[in-house]
Amino acid sequence: MFKNMVKIVAAVALLAACSEQESTSAQQAANLTIVSAQNGTVSEFVVENAVTPEELQKGLMYREKLEPGHGMAFNMKGFDHVGMWMKNTQIPLDMLFAKDGKVIWVYKNAKPLSEETITSPEPADVVIEINAGEADKYNIQPGDTIKHVFFGNEDVK
Repeated sequence: MFKNMVKIVAAVALLAACSEQESTSAQQAANLTIVSAQNGTVSEFVVENAVTPEELQKGLMYREKLEPGHGMAFNMKGFDHVGMWMKNTQIPLDMLFAKDGKVIWVYKNAKPLSEETITSPEPADVVIEINAGEADKYNIQPGDTIKHVFFGNEDVK
């Protein structure tokens, strides 16, 4: 009886550890919504948040693919100049430069592995990277509203 009880406790502990690990992974992805200024169309993405210096530096480097509707949001608040590049990034990307919850510039089809610096013509505090072609697919334009935790305007679901 004691051995069975130990096995049950061990199984419960293992399940709890797996659930905690899945929960941590889920917390690394955040919902991001873009609302069209033209017609109110809503586009939803699942993004990872890059906040720490290490996350900001690495970004999507070394990945071989990015699922459709997924991406990464870079919190660049506090930086005077925001420049991005594609060094060690194998996936072609669209970059959405944003300020105060609004898209201010869209850079389409950034070339994989390029070390060219991509700089917004206006100051930006967040950059969102998504798969190349998705800015056109969802008709993302300057003036569109971005709802995300970085702007404190995310929808509560």
